[in-house]
Amino acid sequence: CPCGSGKKYKFCCYQKQQSSSSILENAKYWAGNADDPKTRREAFAATNEEQLLEATNLNRLGVSLMAAAEYEAAIHIFRKATTFLPDYYSPANNLAVCLYAVGKLSEAIRIQRKSLDVSTLENPFGLANLALLLYCEDQQSEALDCLEKARKLKPPSLDACVKVCEALARVMRHRDILDYADASNYANQ
Repeated sequence: CPCGSGKKYKFCCYQKQQSSSSILENAKYWAGNADDPKTRREAFAATNEEQLLEATNLNRLGVSLMAAAEYEAAIHIFRKATTFLPDYYSPANNLAVCLYAVGKLSEAIRIQRKSLDVSTLENPFGLANLALLLYCEDQQSEALDCLEKARKLKPPSLDACVKVCEALARVMRHRDILDYADASNYANQ
């Protein structure tokens, strides 16, 4: 975090800066990250605003529990958040991370795969996360396929950019890390 706390920005000042309205605006922007962003964003926001706000609030609560290493409690919150909207993939991504953290690798893979299957939106974080999970389960070929798909997508957030770079680092593709970060909107962060 830029404040010098030693924590990840996501778990520190980012939490302090988020309000319900800014979460909704971020989620609306995120929802527009598909083939036809304007149409998808408008339709998504118009039909699901209340559910989106509830899901993003739950996701934010889950993230703060993750930051406190309360993974079991976070898992419960992320499971609830995933019931709202299939296209809002952030809670499923975070659920998979928490499941991995408590040693439930197979379930983390299943959740991440399901999220990627049901969401119509591009999810580079989810693909990179699945690549890392598959790598841990010694499924290198499928992991590399997921990573290649993730690398071809533009990251909708700094977290997504970092997750793709983390997965690229796992397979020692350092040139690709630099290229991916430079091509993103987050190269200076």
